[in-house]
Amino acid sequence: MDQAFTEGGPVEATSVAFLALAFLILAVDMVRSGGWARWHLALLTAALALRELDMDKALTQHGILSARLYSSAAPLEQKIAGAFAIAALVWASLRLLRRDLLPWVAALRRKESWAWLSFTAFGLYCVAKTLDGAARKLATWGIALSDDHSRLTTFAEEGLELVAAIFLLLSVLGWQLRRKFSRCGRMHS
Repeated sequence: MDQAFTEGGPVEATSVAFLALAFLILAVDMVRSGGWARWHLALLTAALALRELDMDKALTQHGILSARLYSSAAPLEQKIAGAFAIAALVWASLRLLRRDLLPWVAALRRKESWAWLSFTAFGLYCVAKTLDGAARKLATWGIALSDDHSRLTTFAEEGLELVAAIFLLLSVLGWQLRRKFSRCGRMHS
């Protein structure tokens, strides 16, 4: 059980596989439709997969999301690459909010399953990220987790990320089907 839920273990690899599949579906849709209007969805999904693989820390001394990268004596190329990655993620996130937030909220109100799946996935990712490194985070407050509790938080984090990745993939598939059927309905009317 411990090996299945460790960093880089089979549970994490399965999460990455589901996220990669969601990314591929979005990327293929972009290429097929000839439009890049939804590039931000593919980029953010790829970023989730890469984050799951800890690629944000693999290419730089401190990780692109760490302030230490930009305030330390890290090489300039790492700082530029990190700043570029963060700028791309911020741009994609703002684009997501501007273009897709209102239609997504409307889909939630209509109780469309794809919208609720993505909402649940987002919530699961938030809970999982709060559990990530719980022992280290709590230690700063003088709270020590037992080994059993630390293992449990690791299991919960990886399990929640797996379920979130599955829900995200199902959301992408549902969204694609909805779009396909709505186009077919317009063609027949």
